[in-house]
Amino acid sequence: MTHILSNAFLSILFTFFCISYSYTQDVVHLKDGSMLDVKVTEITPSAVKYRARNNPDGPVYSIDRRQVRSIVYENGTSETFERTATPRPEKPIRERRAGEDYGRHFIGLNLADLFRTDITLHYEYLLKNNRIGFRIPVTVGFNNNYFNTDSKIENPYVFRRNRIFSIGLDARFYPGGQGKARYVVGPGLHYILNNKRGPLVGSVPVGNHPVSTMRIMVYNGVVFTPVPQFRFGFDMGLGTQYDFTDTEYTDERVFGDPKIQFNWYAGYKF
Repeated sequence: MTHILSNAFLSILFTFFCISYSYTQDVVHLKDGSMLDVKVTEITPSAVKYRARNNPDGPVYSIDRRQVRSIVYENGTSETFERTATPRPEKPIRERRAGEDYGRHFIGLNLADLFRTDITLHYEYLLKNNRIGFRIPVTVGFNNNYFNTDSKIENPYVFRRNRIFSIGLDARFYPGGQGKARYVVGPGLHYILNNKRGPLVGSVPVGNHPVSTMRIMVYNGVVFTPVPQFRFGFDMGLGTQYDFTDTEYTDERVFGDPKIQFNWYAGYKF
């Protein structure tokens, strides 16, 4: 009888110990349906850290938080994990705001044309990749003497062109993107309306003749943006031109004239 009571007492004691021991652990329920009987040590935004149940002083393990559905703690409380996205690392402020800092629009004045008494305004739009832009230059000439039909050039071998109006489209490629100092290269196509003044023929002045010209250029230059709202730069174009108007008394080739053009501009970036 004593032996039976002793065995019953030991069984009850063992059962109580097992129940008590099970309640000293945390149960991690995973989204795949499995469970982990562990001791949770830390929960971070990206992971759940724990120790093994049978080695509470052993190494700390980690599991991706996105794999965990819920945790039931030893005190009976529980925690459910909603679906969370892993935060993306923020780009450096300078890289993130590169397009904003240097703007995508530019309006400038070609200072070099002022020496010819021409006014040239540039508008440029920069694409989002910060490496490709398109520039539209518009010129109005103020030294053409177009309405002076008696104007003549005393040298009988000289023809002179003065620009009345021009407009063009330049493709601009920035290999290094945008910054305080950048190299730029690209082709340009321009339409130019000139006033061509001729020499004397005997005692009769040839006078003025409008000449329509198409000019093809390739530009190379440097652009400076010392502050986000101000830009200035220099470029030189090399190319050729084609005269649409076959004028009388001309001493120039209709196609193939080599041309050099210098631009020195400054303006507002936004």
